[in-house]
Amino acid sequence: MWNIRAMWLLVLLQSATALKAATIDVPDDFETVLAGLDAAATGDTVRVGPGLWQAQESRIVPWNGGSQLLRSNGYLKPGVTLIGAGSDLTVIEALPEEPMMLHGILTLASSGAGVRVEGVTLRGSGFLFNGIMASASLSFELVDCAVEHCMFGVTSSFTNLIVRGCTFRDNDASEAGGDPSGIYSTYGTWRIEDTLFVGNRNGVLFNSAGGIALTFIQRCRFQDNSGGSLVLLRSQDPLIIEDCWFEGNEVINSAIHLSGCDGQVRRNVFYDNVGPAFYTIGSTSEFVENTLWMNTVNPAGSSYSGAYLVADVGIPVVFARNVIAGCRGGPAVRVYGGYIGYHVDSSCNLFFDNDLPQFRDYIVAPTDVFADPLFCNPSLGDFTVAKNSPCVVDLPLGCGPIGAFGVGCEAVSVEPTSWGKIKGLYRTEE
Repeated sequence: MWNIRAMWLLVLLQSATALKAATIDVPDDFETVLAGLDAAATGDTVRVGPGLWQAQESRIVPWNGGSQLLRSNGYLKPGVTLIGAGSDLTVIEALPEEPMMLHGILTLASSGAGVRVEGVTLRGSGFLFNGIMASASLSFELVDCAVEHCMFGVTSSFTNLIVRGCTFRDNDASEAGGDPSGIYSTYGTWRIEDTLFVGNRNGVLFNSAGGIALTFIQRCRFQDNSGGSLVLLRSQDPLIIEDCWFEGNEVINSAIHLSGCDGQVRRNVFYDNVGPAFYTIGSTSEFVENTLWMNTVNPAGSSYSGAYLVADVGIPVVFARNVIAGCRGGPAVRVYGGYIGYHVDSSCNLFFDNDLPQFRDYIVAPTDVFADPLFCNPSLGDFTVAKNSPCVVDLPLGCGPIGAFGVGCEAVSVEPTSWGKIKGLYRTEE
C-alpha cells in the first residue's frame, strides 16, 4: 500500500511541476533573448520569434570549479528549453566589443537538469567567440540549429552532449592552437547525428574523456573542412562512427584519429580528400565496410593516403571488408609493426588502382581482393556497386559484402584480368 501511495505522490508532484512550467515569448513578454532566459525557471520554455537578436551582457559565472568572466547573448539555466522559429529565421548574433573577452553566444554555467536549444542560428565574430559554452550539464541537446563564424561551435566540459540535424559552418579555431573548430569537449559523452560540418578550419571534432565515455557519430557529413584531424577522439569507450560521408576535406593529420578508443568505424565514405582517412594508435578498434576513393597524401602532414594502423602490445586492430581504391601519392595502407605482439587482423579488403607501392608493412591477407569494385557512378558520388561487382559476388569464403554500400545498378562489363596478373599483384605488394 505504501508503494502505491508513494507512486501517486510522485505523479502528483510531477503534475504540479508541469502546471508551474511557463512559456515565455520573445519579444512579446521580454524584448531580448537575454531577458527572456533570465526570467525563466526550471521546466520553462523560452520561444524566440524571427529576427536578428544581438543584445548581450558580460557577467562573472561559475566555471569548472572556479569563476569566469564571459560575455553572452543568453545565460541558460538547468531544465530550460530555448526554441526559435527555425534556424533560417531566428538568428542570435554576437557582436565584438572592447575589451575583447571570451564570448559564449549561449552559456550554461550551472549544473543540473538537461537543457535543449532548437531552431536557431548562433552567429559569432571569429576569435574568442563560441556558439555554445556548457559546463557540468546532465545533458545539453542542440537540435535543428546552425552555428557559424565562431572559434568553437560548441565547447563543453563534464557535459553529455546531444546534437541532431544541425549545421556547423565557417568556424575557425586556427588562432586557438591545435584545437578543432566544430565541437571541443572534455569529460562528456556524445551523440551526434545527421549533422553537416562544412567549411570549418583547424579540424572539426575533439573529445577527450579521460576515462570511459560513450561516443556515437552517425549519418554526419564532413565537407570542405581543413586542418588538423576532422575527428580526434581520445579514450572513448564504446565508440561508434558509422554511415558518415567525408568529401573534399584537406586534413593535416587524418580524417579520423583515434587514441586509446574501443569501438567501430564502419560504413563510412572517404571521397576526394587531401590527407588520409584513418589513424589509430593504442585502440581496440574495428575499421570495417568503409569505402575510400581518390584520396591523396597531404605533403604537409602525412606520408600515406588511406589508413595508418598502430596499436599497443596485445591490442589488435581489425581492418576488414573495406574498399581502398584510387589512392594517390603514398601507401594506401601503412602499418606500424615495431611492437612485439602487435598485429592487425585484416581480411577481405578490396584494393584497386592505388599508386605503387600501395602498402607499407601491410601483409596481404589470403582473402584480400585485387579488382575493380565496379561502382555505379563514382563521378557523381554514387558508390553503390554493380550486380557483378567483386564486392558482392564470387567473394572469398566468409567475407560477406565489401564496402559501405551494396548493389545499386545492373551488371557492367569488366576488362579481363589474367590469373598471372593477379598473382603478380600479390608478389609485388607482399
